[in-house]
This record gives sequence, C-alpha cells and structure tokens, in this order.
Amino acid sequence: MTSKTENSKMELATFIDSLMDEFSLLSDEKVAAEAIQDFGSIENALGGIDAEIENAIASLGKDRLSKARAALEESQKNATRLSDPTQAYQQLADFITSEDGFRRLTLAARNGRASSDDDATSAIFDLCELREFKQSSPQPKFGERAKADFILQELGITKPEEIDIEVIAWHLGAKVRYGRLTQCEARIIGSDDVAMITVDEGAPPQRQRFSIGHELGHWIYHRGQTLCCQAGDIELPSDQSNNLERVADRFASELLMPSYLFVPIAQSLGPPSMRVVQQLAEIFKTSRTATAIRLVQLNQRPLCLVSHTKSGRRWFARSRTLSGNWMPSHELRAETAAFGMIFGKSAPKASPRCMNASIWFTRRDASRFNVIEDSFRVQNSEVISLLSVKEEKEFLCQET
Repeated sequence: MTSKTENSKMELATFIDSLMDEFSLLSDEKVAAEAIQDFGSIENALGGIDAEIENAIASLGKDRLSKARAALEESQKNATRLSDPTQAYQQLADFITSEDGFRRLTLAARNGRASSDDDATSAIFDLCELREFKQSSPQPKFGERAKADFILQELGITKPEEIDIEVIAWHLGAKVRYGRLTQCEARIIGSDDVAMITVDEGAPPQRQRFSIGHELGHWIYHRGQTLCCQAGDIELPSDQSNNLERVADRFASELLMPSYLFVPIAQSLGPPSMRVVQQLAEIFKTSRTATAIRLVQLNQRPLCLVSHTKSGRRWFARSRTLSGNWMPSHELRAETAAFGMIFGKSAPKASPRCMNASIWFTRRDASRFNVIEDSFRVQNSEVISLLSVKEEKEFLCQET
C-alpha cells in the first residue's frame, strides 16, 4: 500500500508537470506570435523594397521614353528629304549593287491594290532617307517575356496616354513619316537595325496607329524579310489572317492595348458591351473593331464577335471560354438587329437585345441558350455584332 507521503509526492509531481506543460504551451504560443509578427514586419519591409525597385525601374523607363521623344523631336526639326528622282535612283543603284546591303534589307507593305509608280518612287526616297538615319537600335533580347509588354515596361509606360507609338518606334530604331500612299496604307523599309515606316496621311488616326504597330511587328519578328500585306488583313482576328499578318496584328494589339493596362480598365467599365468598346477605344486611341477584338480575346465571359456584310459572315472572334462548336452562322437572319443595319434602313447603332442563340449559331443545341446581341455598323457594308452567350435555360435575359 502506498503511503500518504508517497501519494503527496506523486500529486506534487503531477501538478509540477502540468504547470511545466502549460508554461511550455504559453511559451510556444508567445514565440509563435512573435515569429508571425516578425515575419509580417519582414514581409512588409520586403514589399516596400519591391515597390522601391519597381518605382526605380519605372523611373528609368520613363527617362528612356523622354530621351527618345526628345531625339525624335530633334530629328523632325532637322529632317531633310531627297526630292531629285535622278539622285534617288542613283543611290538605289548603289545600294542594290552592294550585295551585302541588299541582303540586310527589310521590306513590308500593306498593299491594297496593284503597285503604283508614285508609291515605288516614294519607297526609293524612303530608302535614301534611311541611309542618312543615324539612330540605331539593335533588336532587344526579350527572353521568354511578351515582346510588346517588355518594350512598354522598358519605357516605364503605366498609363494608356503614355503609349506614343512614334516615340516607341524611334526607340526600336524605326522612324515614322506620313505621306501620300495611293496603293498601300503603310510600308516599312529597313536595313540592318534602322527602318523607315511610311503611313498613308489620309487614313484615320486610329488606323494609322494600328498600321505603325503592325509594321513594328514585322520589324521585331520578320527583320531581314521581304513581305507584302493585303489591306484586308489589317485588324482581323488572328485565325482569319495569314501567319505573318497574324503575328504582326497580334503585336500591334498587344502594343497599343497591353493586357496589364487594358484588363483592369475594361473591368472597371462594366460587363462587355459596345458602350464599353467605345469607351476603351477612346482611352487607347484605337478603332472600335480592333478594340472589340481585344476585349473579346482577353475576356473570361462566353463572348463572340462577328462581322457580316451583304455577302455573309466575313470573320469572327471568340473568347477562350466559348468552345469551338459555337460557330456563328454565315448568313444573317431577319430577326437580328445586324440584318436591319445591312439590308434595311436601321440606325448604325441599336440597343442590346436578347434572343435565342439558334438565331446566331449553328450549334445543334443552341436553342437551349440565349444571347444578347449588341451590334454597330462600321461602314455602309459591314456590321459588327458582340454576342454574349447566356447560361442554359436563362430565357429571361437582362440587357447589358
């Protein structure tokens, strides 16, 4: 039998052990709390350092942008252009006889119709001016980063209004000029690391900006090649144009409407609609067509953008969330607002309207869905429609 003294000792030992356990637990909790607090302080400090680094990088980029703008303005003050065709042809002959020089030539033109003597002479003058162009910018080493984003962030661009396409071109070794082009909308002529981009002075400003971005795409991706681009290829969705034009158009879209600026602004304006497209087009100084395509391709909602003329469907673009079996019909049906805009006397813009998806899509079970159509006329013979696909059996649509 255990004595009372031994029982007391055992109880005392148990009590002491419980106290030690509680003290240890409290100590562990205190240490953990202190560690969490210290970690938070360290994390905040590191976050502050990251912000300072980002601000420093942006400041350096804006300095590059400012220097490029100043250099461009200085070159425009001192610009001289050869006007004597005899001298121009002699310089061209000298260039062509230099096999090495001709091999390094980059040439691309958005050619709408047949060639023109005036445009050919203009190209020769570009080539002569190019030889006097001292600005040289070797092709940047982008690594795995998106090329357009890399260029914009290298210049510290953080706002849409800072996307000065002519200054960006200068930074990349390309000088932009505007002139009369009778048979093409834009052209780039380059040699080694310098280039001249000529844009039709009669084109709308938004179209000019996209054309410059397009030619810069050729300069970045197809340097040293000779290309001919069709006017009808400009601003089309990537799967409706040939491979080289697809690359150049994608680069132009990414340069003029970079996702890191475009997406948050688009989200702040509300659900996708032609009203939002118009607002974005004004912010980024792009055409409604190019802006609508970009909005659809960057969107997580089930969207489809379709272009129709009297001849039928011209092109279409879909968001990533809309699968391949959502194929828009080739012919417009009379129930659509787009039909009235093309074949009737409807206004160039109509209010969004809800209708059954089978009116727009060839998908076998399209009747189980609804869409909201938001259409506008871009020119007399073409209408673009933004279609928002609604969830299955959601027949009481709310217009956006």
